Amino acid sequence: MHDVYIYFQGIHCMKSWHTCQTTWQVQAIPFASVLIM
Repeated sequence: MHDVYIYFQGIHCMKSWHTCQTTWQVQAIPFASVLIM
């Protein structure tokens, strides 16, 4: 799941990794649901 989030939000993560790591938990859930659908 984490790899998927990095793939979509790779730019945002690189600019602010600290924020990405904290936000990825919330962002990855909806992203995973969309990919599964």
